Amino acid sequence: MTRLELEIDGQMVEAELVISAPDSAEMAPASFKSVSLRIGQRSVAALVSEPEPGRFVVRLGQTILRADRDRQADGTEAVIVNGRRIGVAIRDRRRRRGPDAQASGTIQLITPMPGKVVAILVEEGATVERGAGIIVVEAMKMQNEIQAPRAGRLTSLRATPGQTVNAGEILATIE
Repeated sequence: MTRLELEIDGQMVEAELVISAPDSAEMAPASFKSVSLRIGQRSVAALVSEPEPGRFVVRLGQTILRADRDRQADGTEAVIVNGRRIGVAIRDRRRRRGPDAQASGTIQLITPMPGKVVAILVEEGATVERGAGIIVVEAMKMQNEIQAPRAGRLTSLRATPGQTVNAGEILATIE
């Protein structure tokens, strides 16, 4: 289970996310993952597939939705669901950082789940903006981008493409 802070169309909510294999092959093809999201007292269960990077097919009961990840040049993100654009910001609550992401000091970026590093998006020593993608970790065929929680300089990069990482492992440091 991963605890997240979500900002959906400007509203902040706390959520819990569980991703697993579907209960049976009859329920969904192998390319789908079972996703459970709990926000407060409301729970949503869906089957999700990513046929290509940034494009998702979501099955909620008998309803099929198509969702595309939309990243703007200013770093903001949205999801376009059946043509409707929804502003989204996701933060993993387990990411190690100081009490205020805008404060100075060292921030360690950790992987929220075990997986494999599939991409390093910036070089060590580079200056990064808040929300900039740093590392992409693949877990259960889903790619998770680990982003900078504040602007700074990437002073340490401990991950390499192809490396297997454990949940909680420090991948990078920003000062």
